[in-house]
Amino acid sequence: MLGLKYVMAKGMELTSKGMELTSKLELGAVVGVGTSASHPTDGSAAPPPPPPPPVATAPATAAAPLEPSPHSEGEAFIAAQHEQWERVLSRHRRLLESGERLSAELQAARRRLQDQVESEAYVAQHFGEIAGVREQLARMRGLVEKIADDVEDVERFLLQQTEEHMAAQNASFVAQQEQELERFEAQILDEKEERHRVLLEARRQVLADAFEKDLKTYRTLVSYQGTTLAQRAMTPEPNETLESIDLVVPTDATTLEAFYDSEEEPAAEEKEEEKQEVKQEPKQETEAQEEDV
Repeated sequence: MLGLKYVMAKGMELTSKGMELTSKLELGAVVGVGTSASHPTDGSAAPPPPPPPPVATAPATAAAPLEPSPHSEGEAFIAAQHEQWERVLSRHRRLLESGERLSAELQAARRRLQDQVESEAYVAQHFGEIAGVREQLARMRGLVEKIADDVEDVERFLLQQTEEHMAAQNASFVAQQEQELERFEAQILDEKEERHRVLLEARRQVLADAFEKDLKTYRTLVSYQGTTLAQRAMTPEPNETLESIDLVVPTDATTLEAFYDSEEEPAAEEKEEEKQEVKQEPKQETEAQEEDV
């Protein structure tokens, strides 16, 4: 406000000076016109003609100095005063603009200072509350850090428990698979023994049937021939060697190996089938258990 008042006072002062200068210029112009009118050359009221421009036709007159006329002096004075008045007005405008800028800056500085004073007063008035809020924030920060530590501990504990549970499940699954495999192998062995027993029983039955047939045939022969067959059985017969028997098939090593291999192939095929069954059964049970899980 002080700057604005100073600028306004300065502007009013310059305005008054300008008005005084204008009045003086007008007065000087009136005086110049009166003097020029009181000294006519030919006694008429017409103003004197302006001096002609210098011409090169008369070198003597061009070299001679021209006498200044009062009318030209008044016009020059008015032009000088007008220029000075324009300069004064431009300076006055610049001064007003600088005053306005200074006033705006002073108002902004005053607002900042007022806001700062108000904030300082607010802080001074509510210092206890601000300190309490700061302490509460510090306590809350400590609680948050403690909660974060507890969450990390819980996460580690849950991770450890999950790993232990997964290890226990894997161990139980492996043990169950081993038990299933052992039980399946035992079942396969039992089935194999059962098939072997059935096969032996069938062979025994066949041998028993053949023995019964041979016994019936022997009894029939005995009852038919009587003592002649018994005497023939009691008489020793000469033993024949293997070389004395004529073989239908020649004794070739390649033929004998092919003959024995042909007898061993069915047994080998049965063993391979049993192995494949043993391998496939655990896989099927494992897939079924994985689907259940």
